[in-house]
Amino acid sequence: MFTPLLLMLSGILLGYAGRRAAPRLRWPATCLRLCAHAIPPAVLFLLFMLGASVGGDAELLRVLPRLGGAALWLTLCGLIGSFVCVRLIRSGLPPVPEAPAAAPASKEAAAEPLSRRLLALATGSAGILAFFLLGLALAWAAVLPPVLTSHLSALYALYFLMTLVGISLGKDERMVDILRTLRPRTLLLPLATGVGTLAGSALASLALQYSLSECLAVGSGFVYYSLSSVIITMSKGAELGAIALMANITRELLTFVAAPVIVRFLGPECLISCGGASTMDSTLPTVARHAGVQWTFISIVHAMLLDFSVPFLVPFFCSL
Repeated sequence: MFTPLLLMLSGILLGYAGRRAAPRLRWPATCLRLCAHAIPPAVLFLLFMLGASVGGDAELLRVLPRLGGAALWLTLCGLIGSFVCVRLIRSGLPPVPEAPAAAPASKEAAAEPLSRRLLALATGSAGILAFFLLGLALAWAAVLPPVLTSHLSALYALYFLMTLVGISLGKDERMVDILRTLRPRTLLLPLATGVGTLAGSALASLALQYSLSECLAVGSGFVYYSLSSVIITMSKGAELGAIALMANITRELLTFVAAPVIVRFLGPECLISCGGASTMDSTLPTVARHAGVQWTFISIVHAMLLDFSVPFLVPFFCSL
């Protein structure tokens, strides 16, 4: 649980050291630029590996058609509940400074080459979903070697991405100003995410064959699908464990795919709430890109608190 965060902190130190050395040496500045440009491809690679790990799980694919509807319903109800709660407490959150306005684009920048426009399209919502589906399809067709369909490969891809994110944060001169904006009221955001998700999961149980406690156990995973699905599988069986895995993966994918829409119509707080416990690792680059880097540390605090709650809430609801 702590490895991605430690890698990101190490990356922050490297980025900070590189920024301090950049005025004197040329190679640190070059390395920092390369790391910044490598983040979008790294996100796509992570989504590809995530799809491959899902496609390589024969048991999950076997029950996918039957259980997918229940997982999607739980995801949507949990999201709606969290969005409502976040909007209710929005006025109580501490103010977050606006990111600096971008400079006007020059005529040369406006005439971007085709390769850059294709890269922008690939790293958008459609491209992100396409890379996940590509990994799933190739793994399902047994085209990929077993090493690429294992969960460890997706985990190592996540570790690489988190290191790049840390370096990008460390080289940003505004990080100190952002840290000063954090207030105790920031804790309201993870509280709203948790309460809203559980409330939505409880309402979802009215239309499902699963009990209230089982739906609350699935909802309390908060996108921490690796741990919550294992606990639920051991306590309630493989069927509910598969639903938990699919529901939490679906919520993480929606954070990737729907990020621009959520930020535009509901606000950055709802995007962070959508990502749940993943907003300090896999979806953190998405939050920084679409909501702004000024939301990064709030996103991390939000995810850490939800992360810590999962090992307590999931077993509790499974025991009811």
